[in-house]
Amino acid sequence: MATTTLGVKLDDPTRERLKAAAHSIDRTPHWLIKQAIFNYLEKLESGATLLELNGATGKDSEDRGELAEDAGLQCFLDFAESIQPQSVLRAAITSAYRRPEQEVVPMLLEQARLTAPVAEATNKLAASIAEKLRNQKSAGGRAGIVQGLLQEFSLSSQEGVALMCLAEALLRIPDKGTRDALIRDKISNGNWQPHLGNSPSLFVNAATWGLLL
Repeated sequence: MATTTLGVKLDDPTRERLKAAAHSIDRTPHWLIKQAIFNYLEKLESGATLLELNGATGKDSEDRGELAEDAGLQCFLDFAESIQPQSVLRAAITSAYRRPEQEVVPMLLEQARLTAPVAEATNKLAASIAEKLRNQKSAGGRAGIVQGLLQEFSLSSQEGVALMCLAEALLRIPDKGTRDALIRDKISNGNWQPHLGNSPSLFVNAATWGLLL
């Protein structure tokens, strides 16, 4: 006959009471719990009600239930009174909580579609920005330095991807040891030699020397 172990969580005072009661009859707490379960089951299976088992009248039980319910609600009364009514937007967010992805994604994709005029204007703006950046190869200052690095180490190369990964990840790493480990991992596998001396920028060439070393 198969058996199953059931766990019961008890606070320390109840556990001590159980141990003392079991010790008074020279039995283990486990034995006492098991006998109590069997005794309770027998009475319930024979038709006894919870009121009869607890030895309480219906009125007493109702009174205790009302008191317990009131006590349980009182502890959250201050919190409940501080909750403000939901706005229309908040109510919509709450109603959409954990909606199935298959139901939501098609709707969001449809909402994200641009009209033909807006899509055309967006493409023109992106093309003009890209063209402007390409024409700023000789720009000076910090913008020129960044542009020179982007021109030399493009994202189509392994080295460019490694530098981009470093630029994105380093700011999110709090400790020096992990930062150094990430730099070693990304820099050590790059082929930096072909990039040496290719750029007209002294800073880019110096940076390439540093990466090569």
